[in-house]
Amino acid sequence: MSAPLLELRGLYKSFGGLTAAAGVDFTLAPGEILGMIGPNGAGKTTVFNLIAGTLAATAGMIFLNGEPILGLPPHAVAARGVIRTFQHNMPFDSLSLVDNVLIGAHTQMKASLPALLWRSPRAKAEEREQRERALTTLEFVGLGAARDGDVATLSFGQGRLLETARALMSAPRIILFDEPAAGLTPPEIARLAQIIRKIGDSGIAVLVVEHNMDFLLPLAQRVIVLNFGRKIFDGDPREAQRHPGVIDAYLGTRNVRV
Repeated sequence: MSAPLLELRGLYKSFGGLTAAAGVDFTLAPGEILGMIGPNGAGKTTVFNLIAGTLAATAGMIFLNGEPILGLPPHAVAARGVIRTFQHNMPFDSLSLVDNVLIGAHTQMKASLPALLWRSPRAKAEEREQRERALTTLEFVGLGAARDGDVATLSFGQGRLLETARALMSAPRIILFDEPAAGLTPPEIARLAQIIRKIGDSGIAVLVVEHNMDFLLPLAQRVIVLNFGRKIFDGDPREAQRHPGVIDAYLGTRNVRV
């Protein structure tokens, strides 16, 4: 069996007297779609931010392809291929869709700053290459027809696809999706699920934090369930729906489907 792409070992995070992550362990394989769920306050966002580098851990380790990344700043984590999206779309309204997506390629640019400023032949060639990648990526997420349009005219769901395209332009090994289905219509949710499956099929690992179980459970190949900062389940999404501890954590009863 190959080594995991991402591995968390004994991850702890405390805020004063509050423990938000209490010995969290799990792995993520290349191309795997992993869901992370739990009731409000379970520690999902904390773990998410620890992986992305926006929080420092109290204890534990995080490995990317066998190399420790815990404690690296967010830009260094991103440069190693761990890219996150956010709950709220953050497009640059003054830029075209293509230029919005091109922003995600900043970690991939090889030309020096002087070469870019002076528009050297190498810099121009690299810019053309990245622009072609941006156009292909917009096609991948279903926004190819709108590539020359105004970002301000995009629907909320299209804005979420634009964020996804920008993440893909960073050539990620892992994409961390933070509540990607929030605020989307049912057709938009179905489209997003289709795109995330395609991302996984391409070999990119995906971690999804989500409250919409109708979206997540059919999508994820595996789910992690947190409660009060502790992992209480790690396995098949269908089993999670029947697991007594998971049902109790969500609803305090074992007679209701989560």
